[in-house]
Amino acid sequence: MRTVFAVIVYFVYAAFCWRVILHVLIWRKAAADLGRLTAGRRGWYLKSWLNAAADVVFFRRLFLENGLLWISAWVFHVSFFFVVVRHLGYFMNPVPRCVVGLQTLGVIAGYVLPVSIVSIALVRLTGRESYVSRLNYFILGLVFLIGITGLMLHTFRTDLVGVKEFVLGILTFSPHPVPHSVLFIVHFLLVLLLILSLPFHIFIAPVIMYEARKREVELHEVLHEKKK
Repeated sequence: MRTVFAVIVYFVYAAFCWRVILHVLIWRKAAADLGRLTAGRRGWYLKSWLNAAADVVFFRRLFLENGLLWISAWVFHVSFFFVVVRHLGYFMNPVPRCVVGLQTLGVIAGYVLPVSIVSIALVRLTGRESYVSRLNYFILGLVFLIGITGLMLHTFRTDLVGVKEFVLGILTFSPHPVPHSVLFIVHFLLVLLLILSLPFHIFIAPVIMYEARKREVELHEVLHEKKK
């Protein structure tokens, strides 16, 4: 069993790394093109990237489109962040104090996360957001199941020492026996599926921003030429 799980995990790890490398290369090419395009327009270049950063970090466009969805999305991302931080304790030995200090907050975030997902789904289903794809719903459903199984693992205690040994064994390429918990196995497999299913916009966001800002620069040049 440990060998099967190790093979699955390393396959997912290799696929994830390949996607990251591929999209980093795409981003570097786009960034190089952007540098040539904006030569001599550093002020405009900086302004464009600041606006793009505001769109990505603060969900500015989403706020203008749907305030309720913006709130739900913020709660989702913040709670997801603290849940991930809490799980860092299984990947580190020794565990940093800052991670230990956030364990309680991570548990609270674990209860908030499924609620935020339900809220996002309800807003989208009752709204008219044409940009929502089936992949979005699939990712939401997957994270919801991960959150629920995680809460069940927190309620119905499993062998946490065995879980940490298993995770650290995977990371150090010395697989340990899989914990004897069907619930943990389901939870773990769902996480691997999420990693494989991560939407591409997470990786190509810089390219998307580049395309948007490139159009802005080109439009600015056209308007400037017309004024002449």
